[in-house]
Amino acid sequence: MLIALAGPAHAVAERIGDGSVGTRHLKDRAVTAPKLAPNAVSGTKVVNGTVGIAHLAPNARRPQAVGADPGGSVNIPANQWTDVLTMRLPAGSWNLFAKGIITTFDSFVTCDLVVGDTIVDRTSAYGGVSGAEFGFGDSPMSLISMTTASSSSRSVTLRCHSNQNTPAVKDTKIVAIATRA
Repeated sequence: MLIALAGPAHAVAERIGDGSVGTRHLKDRAVTAPKLAPNAVSGTKVVNGTVGIAHLAPNARRPQAVGADPGGSVNIPANQWTDVLTMRLPAGSWNLFAKGIITTFDSFVTCDLVVGDTIVDRTSAYGGVSGAEFGFGDSPMSLISMTTASSSSRSVTLRCHSNQNTPAVKDTKIVAIATRA
């Protein structure tokens, strides 16, 4: 009986031939993940833009790191480099942004954005600018590093120096945005 049942199926398979069943022959949703051979779908077979971050497993998503405001302001003693904010940056390729506001009038402050032991950007600002969005004496400053990459995690630090007085820096932030390697 087994041979009798297998006979017609074998005859149909011989008539169809190799490569003759295509997409139009398949019912919608007939091919499911368990039916795919291992490595049947690879990165080269995925159409660009069809897979978003929401489609990836949580452990496959690249983290975005954000350094928080340290709370309040940090005083910068005259003639001394002071670490204002530090965060740990995971391995990978990142664009970095840092900012802060000098709150003391009549102070010249220089700030560095440091990755590991390397200064990736430096800016200076003079506390004494006033404007609609800043109080009298508040001066905004920004630092940017376009793409820093490493195969291991490392520290990112916003450090500042003043040549006079003891100014304060407030509202400091470091933001790292993951980029494609």
